[in-house]
Amino acid sequence: MYFLLHCRTAKAELERVNAEESSAQEERNKLERNLTMVQHDMKEIQRKLDLEVDQRQKAESKLNEVESQLQTEVSARQAALDISQQSVEKIQQLEKQVGYDFCVLLYVHLHRSILHTKTST
Repeated sequence: MYFLLHCRTAKAELERVNAEESSAQEERNKLERNLTMVQHDMKEIQRKLDLEVDQRQKAESKLNEVESQLQTEVSARQAALDISQQSVEKIQQLEKQVGYDFCVLLYVHLHRSILHTKTST
């Protein structure tokens, strides 16, 4: 009888241990699936991050290129404005010189006319 009781207890203990082992195995499988999903998610996040970093580097490179082109254009326009201003100043100077020379010529011509009129009379 002791043997049967011991066998029943051992059998119940074995069933309990088997149930715990089965439960532990199910929990382990569940955790492994979760780990696999997390690893997959991490790979996807890393891929997206790498893509974003690449796009940002390309955008920064394009921005630097556009800023360089802008600076070149600004410098060229400033040079053109400087040349234009110098041209305007030269034209003004020449106009003044022509005006002065015209006045001198007019004075000389009038003076000669007066002298010619005085000598003719």
